Amino acid sequence: TPSLALNSLESANNKLSSYGLPPLLFEPPGFSTIVSEYGRGNVREKMNNPIVVQFSYPQLWIPATTSININGEAGTISAGDYVRGDSAYFYTAPLKNGDKLSASNTDLIKRYIKKTISQKGDFVDTLVVGPAKEGVIGVDGRPYYIVNFSYEINTAAGFLVRRNAVISLTSIGDAIQSLTAVTTSQRYKKYANDLKDIANSFRVYKLNSGIFSAEK
Repeated sequence: TPSLALNSLESANNKLSSYGLPPLLFEPPGFSTIVSEYGRGNVREKMNNPIVVQFSYPQLWIPATTSININGEAGTISAGDYVRGDSAYFYTAPLKNGDKLSASNTDLIKRYIKKTISQKGDFVDTLVVGPAKEGVIGVDGRPYYIVNFSYEINTAAGFLVRRNAVISLTSIGDAIQSLTAVTTSQRYKKYANDLKDIANSFRVYKLNSGIFSAEK
């Protein structure tokens, strides 16, 4: 509804403003927006690349952010209609020495995507990755790359599931950050535009002050 959209936009912009970040000027119709921190460290990993993640998602989806307890940060930033198999999730992984994200570095992008979709230990089969296209340029001049891909995954329950996805990738610091919007192949034709809107809404901002400062 319009009131929900207004509240989402206002809430997102209040959060962005608190960090001195640019406001969100457009939210796709029927979408909400999440703005959340990531990279606050935990008992296994020190805080070294704290960021703010922003993206929009269909209003009926359930959002989730990282949790913080005495052990530090856990989980990721995501949203989804998990009953139907639709979701969008943030992921980040360090760049190896010499690697640089670009539209032409297809080997790096394919390796990264495979790592992204196999986080839960499911066996990934028949991964087909399309060409990377340059999307928006961030306020800091950093490019985002949009890639369509499909894959089959063998679940722990023994099911073979075919999925289609759109991923947006960028690079802050010595890591790649991404948002993957995914659905089942049966639903892809109907929801392809939604996945594209989700991926295109993805933004990442580096934090350099306050409790998230790497110097602290």
